Order: sequence, then C-alpha cells, then structure tokens
Amino acid sequence: MNCQAGGSCDGGNPVGVYRYAHKTGIPHSSCEQYTAYNLVDRMCTDYDICRDCAPPKAGEKADAECESVAYQKYYITDHYSVTGAD
Repeated sequence: MNCQAGGSCDGGNPVGVYRYAHKTGIPHSSCEQYTAYNLVDRMCTDYDICRDCAPPKAGEKADAECESVAYQKYYITDHYSVTGAD
C-alpha cells in the first residue's frame, strides 16, 4: 500500500489495509507495484497510487518519465478481527 494505509516501512498493521480497501478502495495490482518507501515530503496523490512510466533516459531519475493514469478501484464489503486459535 503505497499510501501507508497499513502503517509505514517502519512497521504496520494489516487492519489498516482492510479499512482502506473498505472505505477508499485499492487499485488492481498491475496498476503499480508496491514501493517500500515512506511518503515524507507529500500527501498520497493519484501519481503515488497509479502511474505509468517509460524507461528513464541516461542521467534521469527512475520516475522522470512517469505520469498518473486512471485506474479502477476495488473495495471489500466488510472486514473484522480474529483472535485466538478457535
């Protein structure tokens, strides 16, 4: 979850991911693969959620040739916690 919905690279909780999928929706996994990077200098934008990139030219940053793209959101209808072996 590139938008840190379940925590950060420093730790997290899967319940946050389910809550995000229930309320906000998540894009298909082919939209953009997970990047282990905490967003520290900006809010989570469409660019962070789903982008398409061309290979960078020599000397360019890896995401220099990227742009946000439209995506389908998928939702879960409900989620809950389970505790104990039973």
